Amino acid sequence: APTGLATEAIALTEPAPEPPAPLPPAEAAPPGPFLLLVTPEDLSPETVLSEPGHVAGTLVTADPELSFGEAARGFTAAAAQDAGRRLGSSLAGPVAPLDRLEAGALVAAAEAAGVRTVITPYAPVGPTAEVLARLEPQLRTAGVRLVQVRRDWDSRFWPHARAGFFAFRKAIPDLLGTGGRR
Repeated sequence: APTGLATEAIALTEPAPEPPAPLPPAEAAPPGPFLLLVTPEDLSPETVLSEPGHVAGTLVTADPELSFGEAARGFTAAAAQDAGRRLGSSLAGPVAPLDRLEAGALVAAAEAAGVRTVITPYAPVGPTAEVLARLEPQLRTAGVRLVQVRRDWDSRFWPHARAGFFAFRKAIPDLLGTGGRR
């Protein structure tokens, strides 16, 4: 028997959401050795690398600032550890944890690996995207290039992920080239 509830529902008046910004052009991983940065945004970065043999080292972060709530932070930390173990056995170069996603730590790791490029999977929105956008000019000032790479299928699918899962789900067969067959 709840008490204090409204007796009438007043219609909400909110402006329509802004349409999503178009995806920037996809960058390819530049040739030569690079440092791989793994964030909670994408824990399977080996699938974006065209030249995995060019990895001079890998940093895996589960920076608590990139997750909301203790349960999410615990899950993210465990998933990042798993990714680090998996990548340690499949990629060249050492794999190390990165406690905080900070410019100084990335510059120091790049210098220790003898590289001037850090590659990470593209983060379209959210806390990781915001941190990477803030770090990019700091890294550039230090002479380190941050390159966010994107899979071809991400480029094809993400523009259709605008208004919930069910509309997106309807587009999947055509995007996969199955002509509506599942």
